[in-house]
Amino acid sequence: MACCDGAPAALAGLRGLHPPPADPPHLDALAGAGLGLALAALAILARRHRRRPLRAAALAALA
Repeated sequence: MACCDGAPAALAGLRGLHPPPADPPHLDALAGAGLGLALAALAILARRHRRRPLRAAALAALA
């Protein structure tokens, strides 16, 4: 076959399979910091949401 005449020579230049490089360690720290900030924001929003009925009841009592 004409298409496969140079196949062994072309394949000889290919390198073997290698695993991808590992992620740098600073990405793990960055992901951990992002997760911590997200959890802190959720805690603040949950606390603020819990206080609203009390504030509404106090304002209703003053009115």
